[in-house]
Amino acid sequence: MAPIALEQPLNESSHLGCDNSLISDPQTIPDDHFTATSNYSYENKATCFPFRARFSLDYPDNETYCGAWAAADEFQNMDQYIQVNLSKMHSVRKIKTQGRTFVKQYVKSYKVRSSTDGSFFQTVQNSTAHGDLVA
Repeated sequence: MAPIALEQPLNESSHLGCDNSLISDPQTIPDDHFTATSNYSYENKATCFPFRARFSLDYPDNETYCGAWAAADEFQNMDQYIQVNLSKMHSVRKIKTQGRTFVKQYVKSYKVRSSTDGSFFQTVQNSTAHGDLVA
């Protein structure tokens, strides 16, 4: 499973509503706050950078990007992750994923982990059942 690592604990200190997207707006979370263990690239033309994990992004003129983050081919079956530095405490109530359009690059399951220091991560526990939060 590929964990999605959130660099802040999941708590109630932020008042974003469930319908507001925390990471989709580059003005809220800058592109350089997204990191990943690897990214897929096709002939150096379309690179699936971590910030491409945002939903509903416009493509800059004359540039080609993947419409999602995807791990490099050689690492598909290994523990790959994407990490987002939220910069401050936020309440994260849901996580939405997307695969790449027209190709079979998507996750089937993942774990959610959080950290206050970006070094030590704890797996988020499911509040309605015992054990790790696994989707």
